[in-house]
Amino acid sequence: MSEGITELTEEEKKVYRVQGFSCANCAGKFERNVKKLPEVQDAKVNFGA
Repeated sequence: MSEGITELTEEEKKVYRVQGFSCANCAGKFERNVKKLPEVQDAKVNFGA
């Protein structure tokens, strides 16, 4: 593991289901903006799901 990077435990991970994206571009824009939030380390959007 790299210095300064900590692995999250299951309790620290949060999963949210967000509906209503009409295209992958919208989902990507949402993901990029969520990553900018101060307490967010990473965000992943699965448009296909």
